[in-house]
Amino acid sequence: MQQDIQTPASQSQKSSSLLRFLFQNCGFDQNTTKKVLEQLQKDGVNEPSQLRSFSNKQLGDAGFTKDIAFKIFTALFDYEDEDYDKHSSSQINKEQTCQYQPQENSIVQQNEMSIHNDEEEEKSSLMNDDHNAAQIIELKEPETFQIDTSTKHNGYNNGNYTNNDTSQNGIEEEIKYNVQQTHQVQNQNDSINDEEIQQKQSRESQQVNNNQNQLNLHDQIFALQDKKSNQENIPTSNVIFESCIDQGSEYKMFKMRTNNEALQFLFTIMKTNKIRVVGFYGDFQLCVQAALNFIDSIEDKDYQQEQFDEGIVFLMNKQFNVKLDNQENINDSQPQKLALILKTDPQLFKFDNEVDNNNLFSTYIRILIDTCETIVCVPPSSLILNPDLRNPYEVHVNLGFQMQQVIVKPDEKMAFKPIQYGGSKNQIDYSDQNFCCYPDNSKFIAMPIFNSRQVEKYFQFSHFVNFIEGKKYNSYSKSLYNYNQIKENVLLSWPQDPSRFQSQNVQFKRELEQNLKILLSGFVNAQNKDQVNELIKKAQDRFTSESLQLNQNFNSDFNKLVMPFYKEFYDSIGSISCKHFQLVIKQIQENLRMNKEDKEQNQVQLSEKKGFVSSLFGLFTNQKVQANDQIINLECSLLCSSYQIQNLQYSYYIPRYDNIQWNILEQFYTDNKIQDRRINIHKHQDKAFVEFIKQLSQKIQNFQKERLQDKRILMTSLRQNILEEFFANVTDLIQTKTVTIINSVKISFQQFNIIRDSQHEISEWNQAKLLSSLQMEFGKESQGIISLKQIFFTSDSSGLILFGNTPEHKSSIYYFNIGNKMQVMFTHHLTLSSDESNLVVDSSLKQWFTYDNKQRRTNLGKLDKLGKIEDGSPLNIYDQQADGELVTDIIDAIIIPFGNKILLLNQNHSLFEYRYQQRNLTKIFKKYNKGGIGVIKEQIKPTGDEYYEKIFVISDGKNIILKAQTQIDIFDQNWNRVKKIEFERQNFLFCKTFTDKNCHFLIIFYQDTQQCYQIQSLTASKQFQYQINNDNQVEKSKGNPILDNVYQAIHKYGPHSTLNGCPSQTRLIFANHESKFDPHHLQQYFESLRVNDVRLEVVSYNINEYKVKKILLDFRYSIDKSDLKFILLSRIPLHLATIENSSLVPLRDGQNISDKIADSMISSSSQFDEAQFDLLERVTNLVRFGIYEDYLMSTTNDIKVVSIVGRQSSGKSYVMNRIFGTRFNVAATRCTDGIWMSFVELKDSLGIKRQFLVLDCEGLFSTRRNQIEEIKLCLTLSAISDMMILNQDLAFSRHLNQLFTNFSKSMGRIKGQKLFKGSLMMMIRDVPFKEQEQAFTELQSNVLQLQGNTDNQEENFLSHIFQGRLMAKTMVYFEQPEFNKDIKDFRDLYIFRMNDKRWVNGRDLTESLKIVLTQVFLDDDTDTDIHKMRLSCDKSYSQSIQLFFKFDRKIEVEGQIYEQEFTIDGKVHKLQIQQNQMQLQQTDGDTFEFDNDNPQLSVEFFKIFIDQTLEYSQRIHNDWMNCFSQYLEEFMNQRRMIIKQYFHQQVLQDQEEFKEIIENYEQKLMQQLDQFILKMLYCRKTCKECKRVCNLQLGHKNNCNCSTGHICEDLCEVNPECRERNYLCTSVYGHLGKHQCNDGNHKCSSLCQVENCKHLCQKEIDHSQEEPHQCGNKHQCQVICQDEICERTC
Repeated sequence: MQQDIQTPASQSQKSSSLLRFLFQNCGFDQNTTKKVLEQLQKDGVNEPSQLRSFSNKQLGDAGFTKDIAFKIFTALFDYEDEDYDKHSSSQINKEQTCQYQPQENSIVQQNEMSIHNDEEEEKSSLMNDDHNAAQIIELKEPETFQIDTSTKHNGYNNGNYTNNDTSQNGIEEEIKYNVQQTHQVQNQNDSINDEEIQQKQSRESQQVNNNQNQLNLHDQIFALQDKKSNQENIPTSNVIFESCIDQGSEYKMFKMRTNNEALQFLFTIMKTNKIRVVGFYGDFQLCVQAALNFIDSIEDKDYQQEQFDEGIVFLMNKQFNVKLDNQENINDSQPQKLALILKTDPQLFKFDNEVDNNNLFSTYIRILIDTCETIVCVPPSSLILNPDLRNPYEVHVNLGFQMQQVIVKPDEKMAFKPIQYGGSKNQIDYSDQNFCCYPDNSKFIAMPIFNSRQVEKYFQFSHFVNFIEGKKYNSYSKSLYNYNQIKENVLLSWPQDPSRFQSQNVQFKRELEQNLKILLSGFVNAQNKDQVNELIKKAQDRFTSESLQLNQNFNSDFNKLVMPFYKEFYDSIGSISCKHFQLVIKQIQENLRMNKEDKEQNQVQLSEKKGFVSSLFGLFTNQKVQANDQIINLECSLLCSSYQIQNLQYSYYIPRYDNIQWNILEQFYTDNKIQDRRINIHKHQDKAFVEFIKQLSQKIQNFQKERLQDKRILMTSLRQNILEEFFANVTDLIQTKTVTIINSVKISFQQFNIIRDSQHEISEWNQAKLLSSLQMEFGKESQGIISLKQIFFTSDSSGLILFGNTPEHKSSIYYFNIGNKMQVMFTHHLTLSSDESNLVVDSSLKQWFTYDNKQRRTNLGKLDKLGKIEDGSPLNIYDQQADGELVTDIIDAIIIPFGNKILLLNQNHSLFEYRYQQRNLTKIFKKYNKGGIGVIKEQIKPTGDEYYEKIFVISDGKNIILKAQTQIDIFDQNWNRVKKIEFERQNFLFCKTFTDKNCHFLIIFYQDTQQCYQIQSLTASKQFQYQINNDNQVEKSKGNPILDNVYQAIHKYGPHSTLNGCPSQTRLIFANHESKFDPHHLQQYFESLRVNDVRLEVVSYNINEYKVKKILLDFRYSIDKSDLKFILLSRIPLHLATIENSSLVPLRDGQNISDKIADSMISSSSQFDEAQFDLLERVTNLVRFGIYEDYLMSTTNDIKVVSIVGRQSSGKSYVMNRIFGTRFNVAATRCTDGIWMSFVELKDSLGIKRQFLVLDCEGLFSTRRNQIEEIKLCLTLSAISDMMILNQDLAFSRHLNQLFTNFSKSMGRIKGQKLFKGSLMMMIRDVPFKEQEQAFTELQSNVLQLQGNTDNQEENFLSHIFQGRLMAKTMVYFEQPEFNKDIKDFRDLYIFRMNDKRWVNGRDLTESLKIVLTQVFLDDDTDTDIHKMRLSCDKSYSQSIQLFFKFDRKIEVEGQIYEQEFTIDGKVHKLQIQQNQMQLQQTDGDTFEFDNDNPQLSVEFFKIFIDQTLEYSQRIHNDWMNCFSQYLEEFMNQRRMIIKQYFHQQVLQDQEEFKEIIENYEQKLMQQLDQFILKMLYCRKTCKECKRVCNLQLGHKNNCNCSTGHICEDLCEVNPECRERNYLCTSVYGHLGKHQCNDGNHKCSSLCQVENCKHLCQKEIDHSQEEPHQCGNKHQCQVICQDEICERTC
């Protein structure tokens, strides 16, 4: 490749275009886009147009896979660039697209991969002949998000469906990467000039126009997300049917299952009313190539990598599924093409194949026959056909058998047989869980989980709130406080309140001591009382002493610190004293003497001196007088004042300033040795003197405040420290709570299951979680650690459990019964006297044995019928001696079944045997006869230095198992060691013996695995050996497997089923590759098979030619789309229920959900009746019917239910397949487990389509099923069926009587108005035509006899279960030609004549079937109709809740318009809202944030209200909030009533018996809606801070708050000027009086009415006229003093 020379800016710009091309047009994912971009840039490619000049080979040389190259070429075809000629680009791209074919997906083998140019041209010319061939070239690959080239692709590409298995996270990562890359490119383009930017924008705009939308990058990303959401339903695989092992079945049989997702998708992309369907089988790769040729598509997907072994894949032509939402009219003259490709094990086509007999290949062939008129067989290249033309299925002489009883010696390998584990690969990790195994031979192990919780009860005492919290406003209210609350409040409030510590009253001087005693009186017990009182006294003493010292220190410091203030005061009054003025006069007189000669100069000097004096004192008169007059005025007179220091504070003229400490002032005079202890104030200076005193007082007052604040802080800190120290010291002496330990246990069980194959041979074992569990909460008397010591199952569902240390130092035995899943029994049974008691139980003989090493007691007794302990008798075992050895302690013990003896290990790990009937204790030895030496006794012990520590015994008592440290030894009854198992001690966990149907097993659990062994008898036994009598045996042909399966498919299921739309005949095309096989040979062999309605055509072709395609082009047969859907829908039956542990367990989509059901049952409580309904509803919701349920829940058609029962291997499934065209599995041995279901649509003789739900069940009267299981099967089918077919031969055996007995026993087990409304059809098989009358006579006689044996003939099973309707139909042998007529007559006479409509719709039937299955499983005998009504109400309840939030306009309920008038701020507003306009806010998980005090409203509520009324403001808060709250409450109540009406419409109201259920759900709904509404409403009480209404949520927790600033904000009313200036009131909202602002002038402004006062009135502007104007200052009296001597004014 040549690298273009580009500037960095242009290169970055083109790289951005290349990035968009790779991400959006090519559809690469994040990683692929990054890698491709880096590789292309290395090769000099920076824009998409450069790729047009490169060929397929050049891209390959660049390191790209063919898959990536193909996607680039496909995207280039539709990519337009302004710098490139569109016409030439199309031509080049077409040539390259035709030239390229992705070889890695080719179905040709490696030696045929190379295709020559001439062959390619021939192929292209042939494709152009077809009217659809050109579409292959024009094909544009669908846009995708991720196409990871490193992994396989699931789905279609290139015109077929492409699966994009991409999660949302993956999309977001891609988008994130794309945005990051785009931003990086944009950052690099900062230096691009304007012209380059315009070019870049032009190219981007043109690319966006190609997508028909002008979107920016952000919009394109969201467009990609929308496309992804439209493809969410695309399946991960296009395999519609596949084989699997039924893990939910006891037999682990092979079965087929439907891929619901893929089949639904196939139904979705069917666009034409007619579909052309062709089937393919043989070599899978070659079939895929042939199928692609048929549907005219090139596929780059390797279907060989599909993760399935056997099944059917579909391919559909590209024409109609490029866009799934395309709703344009489709021309039915060109129907869609559908290819069904069968994949199977290639070994099936070989003669010597060893494929499992459970293979379902013939059934898949039958599916192709049912759906395809033409089937193409593409044999593998390795196929070798048998030249023998004989038919291997011709009738031959049956073989004979001879059986002879012989004696077989024991084989150790068979006696101790390992059993393979067949459960889930994810085995349970027993090492991480507390699993317990006990020697009870049951199939269960227990996992107890003990939990301990402390129940704390805090002491609380009642106190006055103000005493604890210091709140004076509620001083008379009391509240309960615990110790922590008291401590918290005291530490918070008491240090701030000095009254808590010391009162002014001397009597209560020790206030702190008294308060603390009151505080802690309830929390101190008697023994700690003295210590606590001592701590209280110390706290009081410390406070008294330290607070006194603190006060003294403050007073002393204060006196020293205020001295400067007194000195300043002394200095100040010296300037107004008489002495100071005398000095001034002397100075003036001296100046006058010095200037007598010059009067004028004297006058000037006097003026200057006057100015000097005025400036000094500032209080002299302003008039200019002569110097002499001034001297006279300055002279002292009687007007001067004289004050004594000690009496200064009592002077009449001096204001009382209490803060001045006059004694300190006097002390100052004394300390400074001022002789004159009088203060002489010059005349006219009294005011100045008073001002100086005032200033002194103010300074001292300010200083006092500062000092008091400091003192207050120190005192608070002192009080805080004292309290903290006190509480820290007293904490250990305080009793704040009582603590009670509540112990509980939850015991779940794991069950071991032994799996048997169809020949009843043990094949494997597995383990499963038991559906029931035990839960117990022990009483208060059990405060210690409780242990589970032993569990013994005395039956399949009940047993005894021994707990240790409950009550304390004792043991207790509990009885449990888990048989009733709805009500598990777990009760206390017996208390033992010691916590070292041990229990041993023998369930076979119902015996129990206890031993206690602490109390040294042993007891033996019987169990009652329920398995509970009855009174026993003591045994004397302890301290007994046998063979010189005492038994002082018992380590382990076991009762030997049927042996009347107890086996035990003593303290020395020696084995003893106690025969309790003879009361005899003996030590066990192994005895050997040594001839002349005599009998030698050898002690039973393990090899090496080990010893035995555990004893086990199998249920028949024939083998004893002893466990040592590293080995397990198995002994027989003669103490012969018959098996030894060694293990590593650190890897061993535990071992367990159990019994299953008279077979005994030992399971050993290791850290990482488990091993199961079957223990068989080690003695010689008599068995039968058989020999085949082959004297008349005729040799059969091996056959040709590629064709034989067609014969098997027809023979297995009968002739073509045309009633459901299947083709009436089949065209089988054998693709004879390169004429490898002789066509005449193939035709001759196929004709020998005598396959009716199947025509074989042998076509020779070369793999590089398209002759097969030409043949298929002539194929014109098409099938109706609706018929095809129902055929595909009904091909694979659904496993409905399986039998497990005597229970009929319902399944979910054919899968076993026992664990989920167990979790539901464990989580439920069994103490209330309501829990029973809840459990049934939970289990019912777990049940699902696969793809059938989607149709059943939506259809309103009349559906009939037909079921069949009968003995095993009697042809039940075969006859149902013949009648209904279903495909239930057919075999000579057991092939059905539980109940299976199929759903079909048939056309009657008039062409009317009828729908049937067909139920097939496993055979009855099997030794592997008990009576309970068969009753549940019969109960389920008879309850739901419109017709139950009893498949029976002519003989009425005891099994048939047993069946009728089961019917009788099932009466009353389930009740319901629509249940048991069907009829019983007795289909008598294999009756020759001439013997029909005798058969009916025999039938009538047997029925009458059966009815006569019933005590109450009015209540027999026929009348109670089948409405007294019994029908019968005889059928000839199925291989006779008349059998076809019998099947047709049966359909016409009985099946198509069921006209009574029983079910309202498919939903009614589905819910009834689910409930019946659940009730049978849970042994629930309540009314089914009640459960149906509860389920219906529950669904309507859920829908109503959703509609409350997301209101739907489709609700047909009156009154959906809300209208109301509101008056806000004096204006009337009319509000009108449709209910569907308002969608409420609802979050995931919780509906509301319940801890939030704010109403949970959506924005729409406010928006609609504001749009039709007024905007909110604080000024109109109350009006607006009251109207909005009224609107909100009325609107929500209206919606509440609408939802209530909707609920009534959805639930049937005319059934009086369900009135209580409906009312309960209605009440529940209304309560829930009321709760929602309350979370939306406002409080509307008065705010705590102002008079506005509270706007918090109704019922909020905190104080009421209006969420405003609490300010009035109305216009000021005091001064008109304030109102004009829009000054707002700053008072608290709701204040009394006028609105008043802080910005304007609100004073009167008139002159004060006091004479000579020129100040303005300071009263309010609108004060009463009767009140005089006053400035607020003090005015002198101005009246002459009444004292005759005094001349001053008052």
